[in-house]
Amino acid sequence: MKRPTQFSRVHWQAATIISVGVAVCIFLLVYRLGSLTSGLSHGESLQQASLGWSHLAHDPLGAPLSLLQWLARSTFPSHAGLAARLPGAVLGFVTVGCFAYILRRWYGVRTALYGVALFVFSSWFL
Repeated sequence: MKRPTQFSRVHWQAATIISVGVAVCIFLLVYRLGSLTSGLSHGESLQQASLGWSHLAHDPLGAPLSLLQWLARSTFPSHAGLAARLPGAVLGFVTVGCFAYILRRWYGVRTALYGVALFVFSSWFL
């Protein structure tokens, strides 16, 4: 019973920094996601129209994104912009988390911080 409290006493600063970093990342990825542009683009509207089980059967490699799009569309039916863009933001956040974990395990904390900063601000991620 002492182990979780001892861990939190020793690592509270790291946990606070990580929590604040995650909150800032989520805020920046989701801020005005549905209303930043004035409507859906042609590709986003086609993407929303092609969601369904037959689409998953024809393109199983895109299943994670298609399932997130279907879930977002069924959760937010009246917010088409948010439902079209939220799955990309979720997958982007997961990608940054996985990339940070890999860099931390392979190269250390300092390289992970610099590498994640370079990755997040690169044009491929944005």
